[in-house]
Amino acid sequence: MTAKEVCDALGISLSTLRRRIKAGELRPMPKAPGQKRAHRLQFLRTDIESILATTQE
Repeated sequence: MTAKEVCDALGISLSTLRRRIKAGELRPMPKAPGQKRAHRLQFLRTDIESILATTQE
Protein backbone atom coordinates (compact mmCIF):
# COMPACT_ATOMS: atom_id res chain seq x y z
CA MET A 1 0.00 0.00 0.00
CA THR A 2 1.17 3.52 -0.68
CA ALA A 3 1.37 6.20 1.98
CA LYS A 4 -1.78 7.85 0.59
CA GLU A 5 -3.71 4.56 0.69
CA VAL A 6 -2.62 4.02 4.30
CA CYS A 7 -3.67 7.56 5.26
CA ASP A 8 -7.08 7.05 3.64
CA ALA A 9 -7.56 3.64 5.30
CA LEU A 10 -6.58 4.88 8.76
CA GLY A 11 -8.21 8.28 8.40
CA ILE A 12 -5.02 10.17 9.21
CA SER A 13 -2.94 12.86 7.51
CA LEU A 14 0.46 12.30 5.94
CA SER A 15 2.14 14.22 8.76
CA THR A 16 0.45 11.95 11.32
CA LEU A 17 1.60 8.91 9.33
CA ARG A 18 5.18 10.18 9.41
CA ARG A 19 4.94 10.80 13.18
CA ARG A 20 3.67 7.24 13.70
CA ILE A 21 6.56 5.88 11.62
CA LYS A 22 9.06 7.91 13.64
CA ALA A 23 7.47 6.67 16.89
CA GLY A 24 7.79 3.07 15.68
CA GLU A 25 4.06 2.44 15.50
CA LEU A 26 4.20 1.75 11.75
CA ARG A 27 7.03 0.34 9.67
CA PRO A 28 7.27 0.82 5.93
CA MET A 29 8.69 -1.96 3.80
CA PRO A 30 12.42 -1.70 3.12
CA LYS A 31 13.54 -0.29 -0.20
CA ALA A 32 13.64 -3.02 -2.84
CA PRO A 33 16.93 -3.75 -4.58
CA GLY A 34 17.25 -1.50 -7.59
CA GLN A 35 14.54 0.88 -6.36
CA LYS A 36 15.77 4.38 -6.99
CA ARG A 37 13.29 6.36 -4.95
CA ALA A 38 14.02 5.69 -1.31
CA HIS A 39 11.46 8.31 -0.25
CA ARG A 40 8.50 6.34 -1.62
CA LEU A 41 6.87 4.61 1.35
CA GLN A 42 5.21 1.24 0.86
CA PHE A 43 3.37 -0.72 3.52
CA LEU A 44 2.13 -4.29 3.78
CA ARG A 45 -1.64 -4.49 3.51
CA THR A 46 -1.75 -7.14 6.27
CA ASP A 47 0.00 -4.76 8.69
CA ILE A 48 -2.55 -2.02 8.03
CA GLU A 49 -5.47 -4.46 8.26
CA SER A 50 -4.23 -5.67 11.66
CA ILE A 51 -4.05 -2.06 12.88
CA LEU A 52 -7.60 -1.46 11.66
CA ALA A 53 -8.80 -4.64 13.39
CA THR A 54 -7.33 -3.62 16.73
CA THR A 55 -8.75 -0.09 16.55
CA GLN A 56 -12.26 -1.35 15.78
CA GLU A 57 -12.44 -3.62 18.83
